[in-house]
Amino acid sequence: MSLLGLDLGGSGFKAIVFDNTGRALASETVPWSILYPSPTKMELDAVAHWPDMFDALKRLASSPTVNADPVEALAISGAGEALIPIGRDGTPLHNIIATPDPRGTQQLRRLVQHISPELIYQITGQPADHKYCLLRALWFRENMPDLFSKVWKFLCLEDWFLFQLGMTPVFNHILAARTLAFDLMQRNWSREILDWADLDKDYFSIPVAPGTLIGPLPERVLREIGFRKQLAIVAGGMDQYCAALGAGVADETDAMVNTGSVEAVGVCTPRPMLGKDMLDGHFASFRYVQPDKFLVTGNCFTVGSLLTWHTKVFSFAEAEGAAEQGEDLFVRSIKAMPSKPTNIFVLPHFSGAYSPNRDPLSKGAILGLSLTTRTSDMTRAILEGTAYELRTILTYLSDRGIQPIKITAVGGGATSPEWLQVKADILNRPVQSPRVKHASALGAAMLAGLGIGTFSSLAEAKKSMVHIEEEYTPNPEKAEAYHKRYDIYRNVYPALRQIHAAITEIEASID
Repeated sequence: MSLLGLDLGGSGFKAIVFDNTGRALASETVPWSILYPSPTKMELDAVAHWPDMFDALKRLASSPTVNADPVEALAISGAGEALIPIGRDGTPLHNIIATPDPRGTQQLRRLVQHISPELIYQITGQPADHKYCLLRALWFRENMPDLFSKVWKFLCLEDWFLFQLGMTPVFNHILAARTLAFDLMQRNWSREILDWADLDKDYFSIPVAPGTLIGPLPERVLREIGFRKQLAIVAGGMDQYCAALGAGVADETDAMVNTGSVEAVGVCTPRPMLGKDMLDGHFASFRYVQPDKFLVTGNCFTVGSLLTWHTKVFSFAEAEGAAEQGEDLFVRSIKAMPSKPTNIFVLPHFSGAYSPNRDPLSKGAILGLSLTTRTSDMTRAILEGTAYELRTILTYLSDRGIQPIKITAVGGGATSPEWLQVKADILNRPVQSPRVKHASALGAAMLAGLGIGTFSSLAEAKKSMVHIEEEYTPNPEKAEAYHKRYDIYRNVYPALRQIHAAITEIEASID
């Protein structure tokens, strides 16, 4: 018996079939187009790639390893704030609005004038931000009234995908929370917020708890894809929620660090953390799989994407050499970097600051350059800067009593031993890496197993499917050197905050 985890992320679709020991049997990936209809707007053309995703499922179903161990259930991990309006006939009315898109900003300003950010946080567990689905729905109503008049549902990625498979639109409580209209403690829609918006809850899908058995895949679709036996559909979770499951986060001793374009931190708590300090730090709280646990998440917006920017813009020679030798530029750049700590400080706010200093006006900065600085020095400095920012997040949580013992690194960044060692040295604590790095897909598969009773608890699912492969321990000399440098780093953002705000003001006047 195998389980299928689908990860619908900000850049594409990944489907992985796992056996019940967490071993990957087969996988398929479909990148989708990112569109920029204006310099600030960002959309996903995932709808156009639906045939590619459906074909990917067919290839999985026909895989010899999957045929030998047929899939019994699937669940979906979906990016949190992606939104698509669907017409009454089921037709998509617009591209998917991506998370960084600014639409919803004006609507947020009006919301917080009527309902305080503190009360919104107490109700939803989410810091008020423009990106949430409720505010994007209001944007459509105010800016595209003709389109809004045709809307049947505003779907997120999970319920849209299930709808494409012929299922009734259902989505998990975690994605429902990312509408900014879902009550965390009551596990239902917030009447107060929906009344302010004058929007009926029926514009959204039916919310159910992660791991809930939704129903069987329709027989017609089952035959068309080619799965050999009936397939159960189970409610999944938001991508970072599923990544926490796939990293083995099960109690207060565990923390996940999921490194991709964005780096997310997820920690388990025995109660919702809804104080003003957590709101100011821009941390979100969700109910976890266990009824008495909660998941707190925070983010740094520019991590893997910063390294990609650096290698594309500055690593011309490395790119040529990598292409000639058939090497991955990312791997080549990291292997070429010096082994010692640098004296260069990179503030990774290239897309603004998120946790724990929410500041959309903050910008990236590089300090400590000299005429002897090499491209390879910059590569290491970027790894260090993002790890300093991670330390800032974990320190903020630790000061508030959230002190996990085990740090598990997942995502694309967890494939680099050098990067994991830098993190261990800067955090001055061990960092472990599991066998399966694509934790969002694994976490979705674990939810699928919980939904059909393969596992009776998260603890059982973790024991069966999450296996630690490596542990990186701090080098004492480097840890001491980084501790001194971190004392410098933590002063960089406060020193530059007003300068970056002034730069933004000049940019706005020129635009």
